[in-house]
Amino acid sequence: MVDGRGTVSLLRVVAALACLETLVQGLLAGMLLNGDVDSIDPHGFNAYVFELLVLLQVVAAILLWRRNREIAGPVGTS
Repeated sequence: MVDGRGTVSLLRVVAALACLETLVQGLLAGMLLNGDVDSIDPHGFNAYVFELLVLLQVVAAILLWRRNREIAGPVGTS
């Protein structure tokens, strides 16, 4: 049994948002390659959002690991 359900929920939500941001980043990069120069600013902003989400994911994984020392999977995966 995993202790800290709130931390697990936080990790799941942040990981899902980071996955979604990866897809959006690829979409914006494709728009840039097709010649849409106006999408460079959203692409740059999305990069910062993605970095923040990945940082939050690592923090949530470490918090989950500190609460349940026998679970090392989320820290290694994040």
